[in-house]
Amino acid sequence: MGYTDVAVRFGDPLLALEDLSHLASFVTGVLYLGLAAYPFVTGRVRLEPPSPWARGAAAVALLLVGVVWHTLMGGLETGYLTTSALFTHLVTPLVVLVDWLFVGRNQRRARWWFPLTWTVPLLAYLAFMIAAGVDSYSDFLDPAADGFAVTLSAFVAAVVVAGYGLLGAARLTRPVRAAVPDGPGA
Repeated sequence: MGYTDVAVRFGDPLLALEDLSHLASFVTGVLYLGLAAYPFVTGRVRLEPPSPWARGAAAVALLLVGVVWHTLMGGLETGYLTTSALFTHLVTPLVVLVDWLFVGRNQRRARWWFPLTWTVPLLAYLAFMIAAGVDSYSDFLDPAADGFAVTLSAFVAAVVVAGYGLLGAARLTRPVRAAVPDGPGA
């Protein structure tokens, strides 16, 4: 819903994907459509894919989106002036976090190294952002600034720490999810 609002306001669906907030919401929507279709594609043998990698990557990316918008981008001061601001910076990150913690059943299969690899899509976006000249984040993430390497390192470290936090939280909520069967007849 947030991405759609921005795409309509911008008049160009591709232009709306330049900012990480909208791109992450769009990709998450596609991911969750895939997760919803997964049982039907597999003949209802499994309710979700064996690996939680994509779900974890989405959770980390959206946590980054929400935290950065609320802190570094002044979201707490400006509030939710548009539908896209509400959905991309609050609703979607919270829904994905709740899904990771309480809905998904495959998080117990997450490997110790997943949080390290969850940085890859975000670093790919950064490379795109620099190449395309996206300046939405130039206040705090400017490649020409003296402190860019330090800022980038801090972001990568924060994403990895958040990833391990999600991994640990998944381990703590395992008993809740384990009580629910993983598929039909399981």
